Amino acid sequence: MLFFSYCVTAGDSVFSKYDILDCRTGKFISAEQFEKEVLESDIIYSLESHNNIGHHIIQKKLAELVGSMNIGKTVLAHEFFIKNCYGHQELLDRLSRGEIVLSEFLDSVKYTMDRTKEFVPVFEIIAEGNIRPLAISIPMPFLGEIIPEFTVTLKNLRKKIFNQNWPDDKKMFPTQEMLDESYKFLTESEKSFLPRDGFKILCNKNLHEFLLPDFNMGTRHSNITAEEFHLSYWLMNGIMACSILEFLDVNKNYKMIVGTGINHGIFKNGIRASVAARKPELKQLTVLPTMDRQADLNGEFIKYAVKDGLADYILAPKKECEKNEISLPLPDGNFNLIREGSFGKMDLALFLMNGGILEEEALMATEGWVGDKFIFFADADMLKFFSIIKIVWNTEKDAEEFFNVYAKMSNNTMGEYRILSGKFLWEMNGFKRTVEQSGIYVEINAEMIVE
Repeated sequence: MLFFSYCVTAGDSVFSKYDILDCRTGKFISAEQFEKEVLESDIIYSLESHNNIGHHIIQKKLAELVGSMNIGKTVLAHEFFIKNCYGHQELLDRLSRGEIVLSEFLDSVKYTMDRTKEFVPVFEIIAEGNIRPLAISIPMPFLGEIIPEFTVTLKNLRKKIFNQNWPDDKKMFPTQEMLDESYKFLTESEKSFLPRDGFKILCNKNLHEFLLPDFNMGTRHSNITAEEFHLSYWLMNGIMACSILEFLDVNKNYKMIVGTGINHGIFKNGIRASVAARKPELKQLTVLPTMDRQADLNGEFIKYAVKDGLADYILAPKKECEKNEISLPLPDGNFNLIREGSFGKMDLALFLMNGGILEEEALMATEGWVGDKFIFFADADMLKFFSIIKIVWNTEKDAEEFFNVYAKMSNNTMGEYRILSGKFLWEMNGFKRTVEQSGIYVEINAEMIVE
C-alpha cells in the first residue's frame, strides 16, 4: 500500500503543498519558481504510477495551471488514450465538447481502458472543455480480444520486429543495427505509427532492471521474454513521441501535458529523448510525484533521479503537520520490520478514493484527522506480511465518520464485512483486513499470505 501525501492548508495552491526538488541542482525551490518553468515549457511530462489517483490529480492541476495562461491552446495527452481503435479519440473529443457527460464517457470506455476509476481527475479537466484531449498510443490487446485487422497493435508490431533478425534463442537486447534492419520490413501502415526517420533512441537493459523491481514477475505473467518486454517499452516511447510531434507540427503555439508511466519518462531513453532527437528546440520538462517521502528522498531512487536524469523536478510531500504522538507497539516473535512511519490526512483520503469513494466524501471523512502511525512487517520466512495502522481523530464523531466510510470502501473492494471479536472483518484470496473504532481511535490491521 503506497501512499502520496502532503499537509493541507486552506487557501494554498496545490504546488505549495510540496517540497519541490530540482534534480539538476539537487536543491529545493519554491512553488513559484516551479510554476514559472512549467509555464515556459512546451511539453510537460507528468509521470505516474497508473493506479495512483494522486498522480492523476497532479496531471489535472498541471493542466489547469497551463490552461489558465494558454487559453484554448493547451492539450492533455495520455499513454492510456488509444489513437487507432476503441474510438477513444472521438469519445474524448465528445467529452471535451460537452456532447456527452462524464458518466456516459466512463461507461463507454470502461471495457477498453484499464483503471478508469483512478483516471477520473484527468477526465474531469477534459470535461470542463478548456483542455484539448489527445490519444497518443496504440493498443496492447487484452487477453483473447479480437480487434480489426487494419489496426496495428503493439503486440503485433513488437512480434514482427522481434522476429526479423534476432538470434534464434532471442536472448539479446536490440542493437541499433538490428532495429534499423527491422524497420525496413515494416509495412507503410506500421511505419505510420513510428517516427518516419526510423529508430533513434534505444532503452537500456540495466535501466529497466533498476526501475522495474518486478521485471521478471511481469514477463513471467505475460508469457513474453525479458527482451520482448523491454522492446514494448521502447516501441511505445517512439510511438508516443511520433504522436506528440505530429500534433505540435500542425497545432502551433500549443502547450502539452503528457501523462505517462515512470518508465516512459526517462531523459536518455524515454519519450522525451525521442522528441528531442527530432525537435531539440522544444522545451521539455519532466515532473515526478513521489509516492513515499522517506523512501524516495533518502534512498537510491532519488540518487538515480538526480544523477541519471529521471526527472527535472520531484514533488515530495511536505513534512507532516503537527500531531500527537501515537504509541504502536512492535509485535512479539520473529519478524522483519519493513517500514514504519505516518501517512497523513491526504494519503488517507486518496486511499479511500482509490477504493471507489468520491473525492468530496473522502475529504469529508478525513476532516478531524490529528495524526496516525503505521508499521509494516513480515514473518521470518517473508511468507506472511502484516500492517497495523492507528489513527487518532479530533472527536469521537470524526473517528466514527472515517470508520463508516472506510468500511464502505472495503465493502466496495472486498465484499461485505462480517463481525469477528467486535471488529469488522474482510477476507479475500489470502488477504484479511480488520478495522475497529474505539473512542477517538481507529485501528486497521491487515494480513497477506504469499502462496
